[in-house]
Amino acid sequence: MEVVKVLRTLKASFFLSILLILPICFSFSPSTAYAAESDAVAISGATQDFDLTKGPEQSHQIKLKDGTVAVIGIKKTNEPSLIWDSYYNNASGTWTIYYNSPFIYREFKIKIANSLITSAWGQNYTTIGCTVTNESFIWNSKQATYRLNYESMGMTSGIAVLQATMEGSTLHTYAN
Repeated sequence: MEVVKVLRTLKASFFLSILLILPICFSFSPSTAYAAESDAVAISGATQDFDLTKGPEQSHQIKLKDGTVAVIGIKKTNEPSLIWDSYYNNASGTWTIYYNSPFIYREFKIKIANSLITSAWGQNYTTIGCTVTNESFIWNSKQATYRLNYESMGMTSGIAVLQATMEGSTLHTYAN
């Protein structure tokens, strides 16, 4: 009889422990984000559209929540071209896409022909007070995305994204 009481008490304690521990486990479980989930990117980012026929260098200043200023921009690389190409104000060529925020500068290059991205490369970053723990760079004929996981002095962490999407002669950019 005494053994049965002890077993019931242990069983009740076990279930009570499980009920208390499970919510804690689920509240600290890591979440996974995949590169294809563009909606998983923070909404607080900046978007800017650039008409590539309007000039070889364009930029836009963005006021961040903390009052500092970031710059998102594009810059065309000077390349030798045929003389008759100058008659057509088109978007073709090599472009550097960049985002300069107070703590992370990042950029990459894309080559555009016939309103499509034909290659992408040259992704790099510079940080102040941050450590990059992981980076990825993916591209296809319409979009290039450079993603960095970072930690800031062991206090905060996040994902920094720089993205360019082609649509006709317009380059849609996103950065956070």
